[in-house]
Amino acid sequence: MTIRNTGTADDRLVAAATPLAGEARLHIAINYNGVTKMRPLSAIDVKTKGQVALRPGGIHLMLAGLKRPLKEGQSFPLTLTFEKVGKLDVTVAVEKAGSMGGRGDGWHDDVRPQAPAGRG
Repeated sequence: MTIRNTGTADDRLVAAATPLAGEARLHIAINYNGVTKMRPLSAIDVKTKGQVALRPGGIHLMLAGLKRPLKEGQSFPLTLTFEKVGKLDVTVAVEKAGSMGGRGDGWHDDVRPQAPAGRG
């Protein structure tokens, strides 16, 4: 998923939520001496007229406590909460694991947001 800030001020993604999971956590995967470790993030900065790519193996959203398995071709609602803009509802399409160049072992299911409902 790529987050683009088309506004006139820097903003920060501070939370995410979906009815599909108990939690949607902001995370980053960092390589320490050949070992990938995940660390929580309190926010993701998005500069004015800038963008941030969320992807497996880097900055990403981790869905914890899934209420049902993710299946390729399905979609689900996701609410992104920004510090300044507020809440933005998007629909996320589930893609084949590894389709964005991630680990490809099914550990992360890759998802892509579809057109947001409203603002962008």
